[in-house]
Amino acid sequence: MTDAVYVHVPFCHSKCGYCAFYSVVAYSSDHVACWHSKILDDLARFREKNTEPLHSIFVGGGTPSVLPERELKKLLSALNTFPKADDFEFTMEANPESLTPSKMALMRENGVNRLSLGVQSMNPVHLKTLQRQTTVAQIQNVFADLKSFNFDKVNVDLIYAIPNQALSEIAEDVSRVLDFGIEHLSAYALTAEEGARLAPVINERDLESLAVDAWEKFPDWLAPYGLRRYEISNYAKPEKECVHNLRIWQGGTYAAFGPSASSFDGHDRATYPADLNAWLHDTPPDPDTILARARAAEMLAFGLRTIFGWEANAFLQKTNFTFRDFFNEIDTLQSHGWVDFEPEKYLRPTPAGMTFWNAMAETLI
Repeated sequence: MTDAVYVHVPFCHSKCGYCAFYSVVAYSSDHVACWHSKILDDLARFREKNTEPLHSIFVGGGTPSVLPERELKKLLSALNTFPKADDFEFTMEANPESLTPSKMALMRENGVNRLSLGVQSMNPVHLKTLQRQTTVAQIQNVFADLKSFNFDKVNVDLIYAIPNQALSEIAEDVSRVLDFGIEHLSAYALTAEEGARLAPVINERDLESLAVDAWEKFPDWLAPYGLRRYEISNYAKPEKECVHNLRIWQGGTYAAFGPSASSFDGHDRATYPADLNAWLHDTPPDPDTILARARAAEMLAFGLRTIFGWEANAFLQKTNFTFRDFFNEIDTLQSHGWVDFEPEKYLRPTPAGMTFWNAMAETLI
């Protein structure tokens, strides 16, 4: 049984300085047409085999909103034919400079009920540092246009701890975004990702104090708007959490389509090559197969990224292991005050555990 579908749209108008995700900037309409044709074929074959209702579909990238309307309509229409569970969520990522009202209309007409908007900053100086092509005016225009469409959820991505950024500017970014009525926020500290253009000039050690101060302040900044931290970098009003990501953090299975996309069947991962031409020529995905206990430990750690952690029965069903199989590791986590633990009931991170999740993961994996 597959819980979710992910589609990777590899095209971008330009490459942002911080981004290390696979994307193609120098592309033609033929590239888009070939990618589109193969994606539709792959989805059709999968649709024939998969009859169980999906809990989520996520269209990411790259920049999905750069797709021409004709291709976008056919893609969304094809995805909308999949059977859906009661909590079904259909997410599409978009950037303000390529998101038009007509594309928003296509999304809503074809079942998209969650929009994830790449804002990153409301400050033109910091947008320039990040090498974003978006302007503050374009962001504001998209927020104004959104009022005409009834997305169940709208997420905004922000980046913080940018060189020469002040803590007060991060707080201002948060308030300016949430003043538009946004109910879900993803906020990530700027990191020197391998392969990103900005990596050589990002000194994470110099920015670490700012990143820590901001991370600790986010709950206070967001509380007046009714948002809470439910995952290390994600905040939402109750019932507005991202279904797709929550299920993945909690061991859900997913089928993925497109170059660089990864699937997970509950035991093994498989990742397609981060190369459009190789993917178009049906280069098979690279397998990631590890021992069952190691996979269970990995899933245990990822579930602890969220405030919900793991219920004992859910962990057993997902992994065929119990908490007692990891008693020594969990005992270490308890000794640091990083988890709340009831052996037959649940394992959840404490606020300190959320802060030191990397150390928790190292203990478990």
